[in-house]
Amino acid sequence: MALENKVQNSAEYLEFLIKNAPYGIIYLDEELSVNSVNSYAVTYLEKLFSDESLIGKKATKIFANIHELFNELLKVKKKGKSYFDLISVAIEDMYFHVTGQQVADGFVIILRDITEQKIEEKEAMISMLEGQEAERKRLAKEIHDGVGPLISSLKIRIQNLEEQLQTNPTLAAEFLSLYEDFDTLSADIRGLSHSLMPRILTDFGIEEAIKSYLNYFKSKFQVNFHSFLDKGQRFHNQIELALYRIVQESLQNIRKHADADIASIQLRSEDEKVVLTIEDDGKGFNLDDMEMHDLGIGIINMRTRTEALNGYFEISSSLNRGTIIIAEIPLENESL
Repeated sequence: MALENKVQNSAEYLEFLIKNAPYGIIYLDEELSVNSVNSYAVTYLEKLFSDESLIGKKATKIFANIHELFNELLKVKKKGKSYFDLISVAIEDMYFHVTGQQVADGFVIILRDITEQKIEEKEAMISMLEGQEAERKRLAKEIHDGVGPLISSLKIRIQNLEEQLQTNPTLAAEFLSLYEDFDTLSADIRGLSHSLMPRILTDFGIEEAIKSYLNYFKSKFQVNFHSFLDKGQRFHNQIELALYRIVQESLQNIRKHADADIASIQLRSEDEKVVLTIEDDGKGFNLDDMEMHDLGIGIINMRTRTEALNGYFEISSSLNRGTIIIAEIPLENESL
């Protein structure tokens, strides 16, 4: 009898904690169906199930469209994962720090509202990105207006000298080597200017800009680009710029770190969003080991650009199995 009272008191105390906690709590049974839920969680999730009770619903159904959380719940269900910690999860127009913990007879999900913090972070991100792009634009203009004309003038002078060297084979051979070095330098500077602020992106859009950028990687590895956009389809300039920078960052990471033979890029528009997928067959890496590496910085930059436009960013990789990056950006975007 004493044991029964203790168990009952324990259950009552747990129920008390769930109801009075200052954050959302969802208590799941062993089948990951909702057993109980407090008022905060109901408020947070009412847009997902506005006219239905959450009790008895499968957590995988409730969070089917919340990619990160859905994937973690699948690992709990199929692989017996006992804990997860998601720093930032978007649910409708709010952001949450979500943790999940296995308990004796089920699983508990805790939702902590971090929306205000994320709004402040997003404003800081947007300000930082705007500053970076302004500086890139300034440098590209300086190269175009200053170095560009000088290179063109030098090229004409060198071509004029070439005609005068036909009678001296030794000097002509030396000149040819010099001219090839100059041509390489000229191409590198054009590439730098193009990378800083690609005129083709502004004039012709993301599809043509990606095609042009891929020319710089022909000698490094094979890149297959498949666009499923309508002919001439354009997006807001900030969306196109974000996609272009993600392609740049990804291909540079592949060139430096992946040791890949083939990379694939897909670009498509579906369900009022544009989706960019980049995949390589390189050596891959452990996501948990990248935090202090320059590869990690590149991934943070890609995620930042995507999330600044209310998008979804996902990266999956494992050793010797390559890497896949997915960036989804909504076309109806309140950040623009």
